[in-house]
Parts: sequence; structure tokens; C-alpha cells
Amino acid sequence: MTSTTTTNKLFLASLAWTTSAFVSRGSQPASACPPTAKSMPMRLYSTYAAAGAPAVDMSKYDLLLDEAVEDWTAVASAGTAMQEAGVYLRSRSKENFVDTLKFTIRRDGGLGLLLNEIAGGREDGVGITVVQEVLEGSNAEGSGIVPGDSIVALSVSRMTERGPSSVEEDRLDVATECLGYDATIEALMSLPAVKSPDDELTLTVKRIRRQPRINVKLQYPPYSEEEDETIELFAGENLRREWNKAKRQ
Repeated sequence: MTSTTTTNKLFLASLAWTTSAFVSRGSQPASACPPTAKSMPMRLYSTYAAAGAPAVDMSKYDLLLDEAVEDWTAVASAGTAMQEAGVYLRSRSKENFVDTLKFTIRRDGGLGLLLNEIAGGREDGVGITVVQEVLEGSNAEGSGIVPGDSIVALSVSRMTERGPSSVEEDRLDVATECLGYDATIEALMSLPAVKSPDDELTLTVKRIRRQPRINVKLQYPPYSEEEDETIELFAGENLRREWNKAKRQ
């Protein structure tokens, strides 16, 4: 038996570049057009630079819903070698970072997520929509999704028999980052109908978290005749740079 995979990508909003409601970074050639719903590739990025799996429970750094609502912003960015042109979620505060997480939820009976638009009202569908509440007893309860998360992508996979000895996996990926409420609901409604109680949906969300801080004790050799000192760093910061900065203060 053979198995092949086909991927379809669906994008539901064109992204405008000139707006007073969102931040614009970088430059765009005068002859270039804003990326359209059909041309935009899926964007799944985490802005946190830490490498490897976290060694602590990162949920302790999650913001409360009201804090997350105040901190979310959308940034229109020109394309670079590292990132496609588009509109991206960012944190307003330099003391926070945006993490990217994936959760798989059963679709039968609904997801059980109450969504709220915190920025939007634009004709092109661009905005910011967050999870307002995870309903008790729903499929999403206990999944790991929390209020303040913003859904940035949806993915549905289904195995289909193409012949007596061939099975093909059909996957539909829908990008929803920086969409208003109506466009987000349209994306959810565009997914194939539920055919089995076991049908699942993978949601990729972005979540604002406080950057972990650590205290580092610096011990100098005896000949330096300097007292030991303790400096506070964000996890992952360059120790030498921050030490030099502390010495100049």
C-alpha cells in the first residue's frame, strides 16, 4: 500500500500596507502590490530566540487576558531573506515575547472557543482576534489553549482511499494570522465538513509571554580585588554584553 500527501493552502484576506491602525516596518517598492490572499504563503514563526525545549513550565509566564489584549499589536513588514512580506502579530512590550504553539482538538460538536476581535473593522479583513474564553465541557477544554491566544493557522488532514492499494492524505492549511473576527470565522467555516467523531483540527496559536529573568552571580579572581556581584538578565541574553552595560552604569 502506498501513501502520498497533497497540501492545499487557503488564504482569506488581502493585506493592506497603508493604515493608521497598524504599525508598518520596512519599505515596499512603489511598483509592488500588497500581497493578496492567493499569493500569501503560510507564516508560522516564533519570535522567541531560545533554542531547544524549555526546562521550566512556561505557562507561569503567560499574561492574563486583559494584559494580552493591551499588549497585542500587528506589524506590516516588507519581505526579507528571513521572512515573507505580510502582517504579523507582535508584542508592544520589549519585556514580553510571542510564542508559537500547536494544539489538536476534536471537531465533532464544535471547538468551544469564544473569540473576540480587539482590532479590525477594515474592508480587507485585517485585524486581531483572540480567544476570549474556553468553554467548560467543550472539546477545547484542557487542550492547552488559554484566553488571550490568537489563532494564526488551521490545519485539517484526512486519509482518502484512491484505490485498492493506495491511500492519500489530503491536508488543508488555512492562515488566519492578523485577521478580524469575520474573516477568522469565515476561515473556520471554510474547512471541510466533519465526517467522523474522530475528525481533528490542528490549531496554531500565538501567545504573549513574559520573558523569563535569571539572576547571574559574577565572581572575580582574587587578584582583581573586586567584589562579587549579581546581575539580572532575560533568559538567552548575551552575558558579556549585559555585564559591560552594568559596569557602565
